[in-house]
Amino acid sequence: MRTDEEPKLRPTAFWSGVLRSVIVVTGVLALLSGCADQRTTDVGVQDAEDAREAPPVTRPATGDDLAPVCDELQQYRPEPAAMRTAEPVGPEDGVPTPGPELWDLTFEGGREEVLAWARERAPDTYAGMWLDDSATGPLVVAFAEDVEAIQQDLVERFDGPVSAVQVPHRAADLAEVERQFRGQVTPPANPPEPSTILSVSRRDQYNRVFVGLLGDDTDLRRQWAADFGDRICVEITPIPSAETADAQPWSLEPDADITPTTTSFVALLAEQGCHGSEPTPPERIVPPEVQVTDDAVIVTIAVIPPIGGQDCPGVPPAPVLVELPEPLGDRELLDGYTDPASPPAEPEITPAPPTGPQPIGTVTPSAIPQGTPTEVIPPGPQPTGTVTPAPLPAPVAS
Repeated sequence: MRTDEEPKLRPTAFWSGVLRSVIVVTGVLALLSGCADQRTTDVGVQDAEDAREAPPVTRPATGDDLAPVCDELQQYRPEPAAMRTAEPVGPEDGVPTPGPELWDLTFEGGREEVLAWARERAPDTYAGMWLDDSATGPLVVAFAEDVEAIQQDLVERFDGPVSAVQVPHRAADLAEVERQFRGQVTPPANPPEPSTILSVSRRDQYNRVFVGLLGDDTDLRRQWAADFGDRICVEITPIPSAETADAQPWSLEPDADITPTTTSFVALLAEQGCHGSEPTPPERIVPPEVQVTDDAVIVTIAVIPPIGGQDCPGVPPAPVLVELPEPLGDRELLDGYTDPASPPAEPEITPAPPTGPQPIGTVTPSAIPQGTPTEVIPPGPQPTGTVTPAPLPAPVAS
């Protein structure tokens, strides 16, 4: 018997079709997933290798409970409506220069006049004075109070570009904080001691006391934040280590005997830049790095930089023992300080001075060319009009 109704799928046939569709979709997804996994794995390996190659970057800790890092702060500047700037005269080497009014105000006695007026006008709230760091910026006077009335007085009193700004702390309060830290400033030691206070200075334009700290001591910064609030900030100097060392040039000893059988030698390390009045101490010298190739042995000696300001006298080099992993052979000995590596610098030979006490009135024979007439006056008073000739030294036997 025929019927006009659409034939219905039997349950078995329906679920069989659904199952086949699921299998096909699952297969496609698996294939795509495999490709994605392979790509992710490749990228992950590359990222891991890049991470190993990149040097670690250590940044100071941050937090509302820590004394802030000074680099993160902004200077105080007057409101734009109160900013009285000097007109630039013209470019000098491409940089606008302040006009004569600003010059007179800040360098020809005007600055002292503004300072005296500010301290007299508001002795209890005066907070400092500075020249704005923009090329045509004003002389800025700070007060720990509303400056609307003070700004009006400045306009009436001075013709030059001088402006007032409100800040939280008086100069007297910051000076007291600076005084408390001043007694804790310690010269850096070798090896350096973490948490050493290296410096302290008051910066009026930031309305803070800048404290130089060796290493990021979060406990100390937390204590300072509790004790001094927003009156201080820290300038963190990283603790020197082998990771911060710089390669330095070296030379061989004047009488060095370098042969194919050489397995060790003494390098004379000549640290560049200011590093005190003594040779580089061993604790700042990183063990030499020796790279052996088919035709060269490259020796690189790095030095951990000193902390703080250093004297710059000429000092003798520091001897460093270098051990080679194998005899030098026919390879060239090179200094890795340069790029590309090059032969070590020639040693500086300085004649040794005479040893032992020298009698007064005599001349060291080595200092006189043979055959040169020389007269030396012995010590003590001499009769008027007479000169006692000193005998010439006898020729040195060859």
